[in-house]
Amino acid sequence: MATDRPKAILGLQTRLARTFESNVSYGIYERYLERTLLWQAEEHSDLSRISYKDGTFIPSWSWMAYTGEIRYMEIPFEQVDWIKNPESPFGFSAHGAQCDSRLHAKANKLINSPKLLDRVTLDSKDYSFDQNSWKCIVAGKSKANEDSEVVHYVLLVRSVSCAPQTYERVGVGALLADHISPATESIFVI
Repeated sequence: MATDRPKAILGLQTRLARTFESNVSYGIYERYLERTLLWQAEEHSDLSRISYKDGTFIPSWSWMAYTGEIRYMEIPFEQVDWIKNPESPFGFSAHGAQCDSRLHAKANKLINSPKLLDRVTLDSKDYSFDQNSWKCIVAGKSKANEDSEVVHYVLLVRSVSCAPQTYERVGVGALLADHISPATESIFVI
């Protein structure tokens, strides 16, 4: 059953957290936060949001919130400068590590230029690009070299009506500078 996904993965998630020496929640590891947020639907797969009848909330930025096959973006190791965006949702209390289900991030407007949609992977085929309500969170940039343009590894989000500056994940991308407005806005991703 799809709603058993978080429980089914808990043992493996805990073992990997010890190996990585990292906090983990919702299948996302703090030590590799940006990289583990950049998961995407497998090419032949379409993701759909899992509906929990018991009131359980899994944030849209976690692959545990969806049915369907996923994979991580192919991002070369040691070739990316991670920029600590979004901020880590992990904090500490008297009970140990805690994870906020909201990601706080700086988001940029998207510029609908040629080939923008060729450089993104949407979580669902039902989504259609809306330049007015979609933004991107730049998690990292490829290290500059003379032979190629800088690639911005981004989480794509769209506005939700429940609260101001509140967004949900809709996909990922490997965008160029001319796809991204330089102005940023502080947002939350639920």
